[in-house]
Order: sequence, then structure tokens, then C-alpha cells
Amino acid sequence: MEAMFSCGRVAFAIITILCCFTSPAIACPFPERNLLLDFKAAVVDEYNTLTSWHGLNCCTWIGVSCNLRTGHVSRLDLSGFNLEGNISSSLFQLARLEHLDLSDNLFKGKFSPPHYRKLKSLTFLDLSFAGYVNYSSLDSVFDNLTRLNELYLSYNQLTVNIDSTWIPQFKLSDLALGSCNLDRIPSFLVTQYGLEYLDLSADSIQTNIPSWIWNLPSLYSLNLSCNQLTGSLPSRQTLPKYFEILDLHNNSLEGSLHLPLAGAYLVDLSMNQFNGSIPSPIGAYLENAVFLTLSRNNLSGAIPESICTPYLQVLDLSKNTLSSVIPPHLTRICSSLSVLDLAENHLEGKLPAEWGNITNMHTLKLNGNHLRGVIRSSISEGRSLQVLDLGNNDLEGTLPQWIGKLSQLHVLVLRSNHFHGRIPRQVIGLPNLQILDLSGNHLSGAIPSNLTNLLAIVNASQNNSNHLEDVSYTNKITISWKGWDVEFVKVLFILKCIDLSNNNLSGSIPSKMGSLQGLIALNLSRNHLSGRIPKTLGHMEQLESLDLSLNRLNGNIPLELEFLSYLEFLNLSYNMLDGKVPHGGQFLTFGESSYLGNLKLSGIPFTNISVCNNSSGYRNCTSIERIGEAKNSDGEMIGWAVGLGLSYGMGFSIVIGVLTLNKRVRKRAFDFYDVVILAIDGCIRG
Repeated sequence: MEAMFSCGRVAFAIITILCCFTSPAIACPFPERNLLLDFKAAVVDEYNTLTSWHGLNCCTWIGVSCNLRTGHVSRLDLSGFNLEGNISSSLFQLARLEHLDLSDNLFKGKFSPPHYRKLKSLTFLDLSFAGYVNYSSLDSVFDNLTRLNELYLSYNQLTVNIDSTWIPQFKLSDLALGSCNLDRIPSFLVTQYGLEYLDLSADSIQTNIPSWIWNLPSLYSLNLSCNQLTGSLPSRQTLPKYFEILDLHNNSLEGSLHLPLAGAYLVDLSMNQFNGSIPSPIGAYLENAVFLTLSRNNLSGAIPESICTPYLQVLDLSKNTLSSVIPPHLTRICSSLSVLDLAENHLEGKLPAEWGNITNMHTLKLNGNHLRGVIRSSISEGRSLQVLDLGNNDLEGTLPQWIGKLSQLHVLVLRSNHFHGRIPRQVIGLPNLQILDLSGNHLSGAIPSNLTNLLAIVNASQNNSNHLEDVSYTNKITISWKGWDVEFVKVLFILKCIDLSNNNLSGSIPSKMGSLQGLIALNLSRNHLSGRIPKTLGHMEQLESLDLSLNRLNGNIPLELEFLSYLEFLNLSYNMLDGKVPHGGQFLTFGESSYLGNLKLSGIPFTNISVCNNSSGYRNCTSIERIGEAKNSDGEMIGWAVGLGLSYGMGFSIVIGVLTLNKRVRKRAFDFYDVVILAIDGCIRG
């Protein structure tokens, strides 16, 4: 009998527990439900992400969490909901709210300080990338939030003022004030001994890095990039600890290169003014590093072989004045390397005979050096290579057929070398290739006719947006674009270009060239091509730039080229063309400079017809290259702009940008993100 009672008590306990977990959720208080509905009424929910916000129990609404004991709303997470409009003050009457995340939205307006003072239970606040949310003074705003532990306000249109004498009541573990127009590193941080994560990037800080920042005992992630910091790094003897993440890129730091002690796994010191040589025992200081970039400094001397460690995945030493040869065992030690960028230095000698383990490598950039000899067959082991840039060197010999084995290649640049012989059909057979630049060599023979094997270019809608980028490394490529050498940043998955110019190619242009319907730019200029311009080129519906100048082409200009509705640049000069120039489509925008040296052509217009966006703000439309506009099937407008930009500390550089003239640009022949930002200084990486 006693055993029966014991079993009964156990059964009752189990039933009680099950009832607790299966009973209806505690309903939120009615006033808090109404406050949330007031917030919903004030915003524009274009994508209907708040459709679940109805009914009596707000605890079941998307993004809303409640305290399981009291039912009060304790957590509101609306990150990435694409909400627009104003943020209702009712939201800040949720006095029991502990966690508020409104990041990655499109809000506008200004929060007044009294609103925040009611959120005394708040421990987490994220308003980064929330739109146009403005604040004035951080200390009149958050002084009452004594429990605040994590604060993210980065990348809004705001200016944060912090009194130098302010000592907050809260103790932070994470603080992000990127792009908040700070003019100095806040002094109150010296008392934040529990601070682990600090992001003050893209502000206006023009001072030295204060010595106390290196002594914060818990700090492991420091991002002071994209400021105007001066001075030098402390010597290794004065660094008491290591940083796991240290990002100081794009400042004016100078002096010798001092690195944190062992433990850091991401170090970005690029785009500064560090000089001298790379410390020979650098590997001992970065034994756990997975990412290291020292690009765009004034570093000189040889590359120490110890720079490679077993865990290193990204090594970027580009745009310095490093000399001597590439260490022969570099990639053998870096067994995990996926990106090796040594471009634009003074490296010399031959390519290493053995590359070691490069099976995981997807980006190899050695362009802009003084490398000589032939392309070593050991590179053929890099079957995962997506970007191979050996341009602007002194390489010679014929193009190896084994390049055709690199089936993952998206970008192949061998421009401005001394290669000779024919273009192997295997190169034209790469199915994922989007950018092919063989210009400025001594290649001869006919253009291979197996162009339909370039499947990524044949298919106008195919792009490789999921490739080519690492978390913190941005692939860049310099190609000839509409008569300029342009550095493209972060758009390699969009570009589809072929440049075979300035060689000794002969024969006719293959008619199958017209099957490359996704091609954006084609440059066959400065060769010995003959015959007629194929009518099939009119099928290249995405073409924006076509240069066939300085060849021996004859016959009429095909009327089919009028179908190229995106064509913005045309150069047919110095051929032997005859007949009348077409006057339809984009031909209305081309002037006499497109047809120079064709003595038998008639109907040549004398001046360019400028096509300008009236809202662009330019007073003189003829002073810009040209902004082209085109409507896709949804009536949305997209334009490409090429111009000259002045970047801080870098002088004049050519910038290529994508203009999205409608907020919801989605498709042309490829997908665009809602906002595409190409920053020449690399301050914004996403």
C-alpha cells in the first residue's frame, strides 16, 4: 500500500511539471500590450514582419519575450525587420524591459533623454544601423541606466557628446560608438575595468591612443579603425596582455611595427604609415592568428618566413615596398592559408618552384611586382582557387594548359606580362570564370571559339555572390574599364569582363562571342583582328562597354548593336569600317570619338549627347563621364558611375560605384543588395 502511495506521489509530481510546461503562456499586462501597439502604429512595416502583433497576449508576438514569472515584457528584439518611420515614445514606457534591439532598421527621428530614464531595468541596448536616429549627449541620456551592460549605437546619423568629467553608474562589457562623430576616446572608459569589446571606428578621433587603453584588464576586442589616430604603438615590453581582435586600419599611425603578444587571432594594421621591416620573429607573436593584414603601409625589406603560422588563413601584405624573393616555404608552413595577397610590392625573382599545401587557397594575388620566369605548374594544385592575379609582372613563356584544371576560378588576371603563343582552349573552358584579363602581352593566333563553355558569362543571371569574400578581407581587382584603369572593390561577383586588348591576336571575332549574354565589358582593342563585326554581338544584352578599336575590322556596323540598351561606352575607332553609323538606341549617345580613323563611315555625329540624371546635382553634365540609367522589368532604375575621387591620404584614385536609384532594386540580370557601398578607404566593409 505504501509503495502505491509513493508511486501516486511521483505520478502527481510528473503531471504537475507537465502542466507547468504545457499550460498557456502568461499573458502580458494589458497596458504593455497597448504600448507595443502604439509603437506598431507609428512605424512603416513594408514587409509585414509584425503581422503576428494582434490578439490579447503580446508575449506570443514575434520579437517579444516576457518574464515567465510576472508576464512583463522583458525583451524586444526587432533587429533586421526593415522597419521605417518614427519610434514611438511609448516604447520607452516599458519599465521592465531588459533587452532592446532595434538595429538594422530604417527608423528616423530623435529620442529625447527623458524617454530612456524610465528603462531602469535595461541591460542591453542595440540601436546600431537603425536608420537616422539622433542623440545629443550620452551622459544626459543614459545616466539613470545603472544596470546597462551592453550598448551599441554605431552607424546612425548622430553625434554623441560625452562630458570629459562624466563617470557613469553602469559597468559595460561591450560598447560600440562607431561613426558617432567622437573627437576623442571617452575618458570614462578608464574606469570600465570589465570592458571586453570596444568599437570606436569611423569617428573623428585625431589624438594618440591613450596608454591606459592597453591596460584595461578585460579588453580583448579593440576597433579604432577609420579615424585619424597619430603616434605609434607601444613597444612589446609595455603591452601587459594580448588582444584577440585588434583593428587599427585606416589611421595615421607611424613608426616601427609593434605587435601584441601571442594570442591575437585577427590583426588589421593596414592603411597606416608604419615603416621599417617586418619583425623577423613575428610568428612568435602571432602564433594563433588566423587573419593578418599589414597592407598599404611603408614597410620594406624581406618577408620573414616566420610570418606564416599553422592557423593563418588570410595574409595581406599588399601595397608596401617589400623586396627580395617570395619565401620558398611560405605556403608550406601556412597550411591553412586561403588568401595570400602580396600585390604591389617590389618582390623579385622567380615564382616558388613548390607552393606546398595550397589546396585550401582561393585567392592568390602577386600582381604589381617584378616577378619573372614562367608560371610554375605547382600552382595547378590550387584546385580551390577562385582569384588568380599575376598581372603587371615580368612573367614570360606560354600560357599553361593546366590552368583549365582550376575549375573554380572566377577571376584570372595575367595582364601586362610577356606571355606569347596562343590562348589555350582550356582557359576559355573555365565554367565559373567571370573576369578574364590577358591584355598587354604578346599573345597571337585566333580567339578560341569555344566561348560557350564560359557558363558563368553565358548565363546572364548567374553570379557568385556567396564566394570571393572572407569575413574581413575584401577582394579588389584592377581592370580596364571604359578607357580607365579602375580598381573594383567588393563587386567581383557582379563583374563579367573579358579583356584581350594590346596583343597580336588575328583572325575574325568569333560569332559565338554573342552567346556571352552576361558580359558587361569586352575589350579586343589593339590587335590585328579582321573581318566584320558579328551581328551576334547584339545578343549581349548586359554589355555596357565595347572596345574594338585599333584593329582591321571592315564592313558595316551591325544594326543589331542598337539592341544593346545598356551600352555606355563604344570605341570602334581606327578600323576600316564603312557604311552609315546606326542612329537608334544607345548610338544616339555616342559622338565622333567613337568612330575616329574610319574614313569610309558616314553619318557620324559631331558631339556626344549627354545623358544626365537631373537629380544628381551636377550643374555641368558634360563635365562628368556619364551616368547611365536603365529600367529593368520592374521599372526600377540602376546606374553605374565612374569618376575621380579624393581619398584621405591616398591622393587621386579612380572609384567605381553602383548607384541604386530606387531603394528596392532587386534584379537586372543579377541581384543587388539594397544598398551597395564601395568605400575606397575600406572603412565600411559590409
